[in-house]
Amino acid sequence: KLNRAKLNGALFVGANLRWAQLIIAELRGADFSRARAHNAIFNDSKMAGAVIRRADFAFAQLFDVDLSGADLTGSRFPEAALEGANLTGATLVGTDLHGALLDWADFTDANLSRARITEGALAEAILCRTVMPDGHTENGGC
Repeated sequence: KLNRAKLNGALFVGANLRWAQLIIAELRGADFSRARAHNAIFNDSKMAGAVIRRADFAFAQLFDVDLSGADLTGSRFPEAALEGANLTGATLVGTDLHGALLDWADFTDANLSRARITEGALAEAILCRTVMPDGHTENGGC
């Protein structure tokens, strides 16, 4: 458990974080590239500007997490809980969000190009100037 840890800028590249608990942690600008975080819990953590490229966060809990400006390119978040997450300005190109819970997640100015998302999963999400998986820009939530 690393609850309330202050790990801004930390390097978790390729780390095994399965079942880890980083609740209310400060992880701004941390690098999680190629990390394996199956079933990890990051609820209420601050991860703005984090680099999470080609990582695997299957079944992870990220309720109300701040991922603004984060780079999640090519990562896997199947069945992950991202409800209420702040993904403003995040890059999610080619990210697998199949089965993820995305209610109330804020995708303002985010890029979801080529992302894999379950149909209807974005029905309650905030979409404003959001590049959608098919490349069109959604402004319905502005």
